[in-house]
Amino acid sequence: MNLSSPPARLARAAVNRVAGDEIRVVRVLSGVARGKRLALDLSKEKAYWLGHYERPLQEFLRENVGSSDVFFDVGAHVGFLSVCAASLGARVVSVEPDAANAARLRRNAELNGFDIAVVEAAAWVETGTVTLVPGGSAKEFHVVSGEGVPSISLDDLAERFGAPTVIKLDVEGAEARVLEGARHVLSDARPIVVCELHGAEQRERVPALLESYAVEELDSPDRIVGRPARRAAA
Repeated sequence: MNLSSPPARLARAAVNRVAGDEIRVVRVLSGVARGKRLALDLSKEKAYWLGHYERPLQEFLRENVGSSDVFFDVGAHVGFLSVCAASLGARVVSVEPDAANAARLRRNAELNGFDIAVVEAAAWVETGTVTLVPGGSAKEFHVVSGEGVPSISLDDLAERFGAPTVIKLDVEGAEARVLEGARHVLSDARPIVVCELHGAEQRERVPALLESYAVEELDSPDRIVGRPARRAAA
């Protein structure tokens, strides 16, 4: 179905009326996480339930993540992509600074029997504390230097949980600072990195930090994939 067609809009309105804004446990209807159980607010998170959320990114995971991989989900929200990666057999480490999101992420892991490591902190250039600044919705934040919320660098995260083979990074404009805290991971572990880019500054700085990588767009200029030279596509 065309998601912008009149029937689709009517279907969404019907779901909103029935679901309200309470959290319900549902099974994902399609995509990589099909059949998995998630606790969702269907008035705002229907794309997770339908399995339509970020389909190009889901296909990237299907093609690049498997049972031998360690997947860092950095900026994990309530864990939809963490559940996708765990469904593909990966060992998953999820980083999420918002306490409510992190709690629901843990619940979504438990609903499916997945041993996902949830780190309730903001990814940043260094381990310490930062400030979260509200973003475009009640569940979106971006990170700035300051105090109030624990932070962790990806280098320190790898020390705790082992080096990643794949990193998904969606940190609302802090991409370059997070990658600056992953210098050892990028040079030694050489993971594949798929990164959301928020703004012109990040579109310039992030590829420069991945200078030893082959960088290409995934589905738009605002989402890139970096592959180390030895793993770059021919």
